[in-house]
Amino acid sequence: TSTLYYVFTRLITLDMAVSVFVTGALLSFLLAQKSSPGPKRRWLMYACSLSFALGFLTKGAMSIAIPGGVMFLWVLIFNRWSKLLPLYLPTSLVLFLTIATPWHVLVALKNPEFLWFYFVNEHVLRYLTTTHNRYGPIWYFIPVILLGLLPWTAFLPQAIKDLVRKYRQDKQAWEVLSYLFLWAGLIFVFFSISSSKLVPYILPLFPALALIMGRFFASIPGTALQPIKKSLWGYLGLNLFLAGVLSFVLFGTDLAEPEHWTYACFVIGVWILSALVVPLLGRLRGVRGVFEGMVGTAVCFFMIASVAAPTLQKRSIKPIAEQIKQNFPPHTIVANYHTYNQDLPVYLDRTIKVVGWTGELQFGMEQEDTSDWMWDEVTFWENWAKEETMCMVTNKGYYEQIKENPNIHFLLVTENQGDYLVCNRKKDAQ
Repeated sequence: TSTLYYVFTRLITLDMAVSVFVTGALLSFLLAQKSSPGPKRRWLMYACSLSFALGFLTKGAMSIAIPGGVMFLWVLIFNRWSKLLPLYLPTSLVLFLTIATPWHVLVALKNPEFLWFYFVNEHVLRYLTTTHNRYGPIWYFIPVILLGLLPWTAFLPQAIKDLVRKYRQDKQAWEVLSYLFLWAGLIFVFFSISSSKLVPYILPLFPALALIMGRFFASIPGTALQPIKKSLWGYLGLNLFLAGVLSFVLFGTDLAEPEHWTYACFVIGVWILSALVVPLLGRLRGVRGVFEGMVGTAVCFFMIASVAAPTLQKRSIKPIAEQIKQNFPPHTIVANYHTYNQDLPVYLDRTIKVVGWTGELQFGMEQEDTSDWMWDEVTFWENWAKEETMCMVTNKGYYEQIKENPNIHFLLVTENQGDYLVCNRKKDAQ
């Protein structure tokens, strides 16, 4: 029920799927290690192997390196080598290879250069270098975690402190808790020192934090309030602070668009109301009331986010595609100029030309002849000057450059959310 985790469930991204598979592998392994040899342990190890395989298919070696690193460090620190077996390794390995290997083998046989690109360029070089232009400071993920964990953020410091104090002398409980700490800590360190950083990379950390705080709340008697009083004060202060900041952004600056004001006001209202109601529920029902209030707060945020989502992410190339289909014949050449809208060919139901852009298609360009649809500047402008009608889709920056060039003749057909549609023949645009 953390905000960031929920938000990414509403987006189409492989990072969310990888987070689920990493979580499945880590939880299955932990439960297997805490189970006696037998059918239950065997099936848990199969679930772990299945999660490894699906994660590997989804996003490669990272989905093995991270959970595998957590497992290895945990076994090493607590000297659990004698308890590690049985891992049911032969059948677990067969299960993993059956799922994960065929696709990689078939692609490598068809494209021998694939393995280097996939494992070296997309894993090692992406992690160690800034060639993919995703660099961020070493503290990049700290605000991501603190804001992404809302509304539970204020309870995390006390949860860690109290659980360490309570379970340090209980070997069994301490092993489980340390596993969760390693889970969260290794992911945080691994991606913080990486040269490539994006917000969703940190998603696999959130299930571990959720389990830590869930164990914290479960360790407190239902009617007690004293153990979380400090956190409640922190929750009150944090909510009012965030409400104040958002109010300033909303009413004191021009950063927020008018269509977002209603949703922002609802968020401010939930923060203020929750800051008052959650402590009150704590006084009436103890920690159980606090937990119920927190879950209610999270649900309110999720409802607001779900309703507001269409207004927050409106940019789409579909309106441009519809203008092309309405105003130009199906045989008209359409080119993306110094950008690539990957859904434009889908909406048009035909191949387009891509000019002056390579991005993640560069590797494929080097292996195949793409000159028919990936044009250089010379080829593009030679075709633009011909009698045949052409359309260009580009962004604002390149549109302004073209507009300032007196030697380029064009007609602006339409503009939508920073995407510009222009053509080279005025008579063909309606």
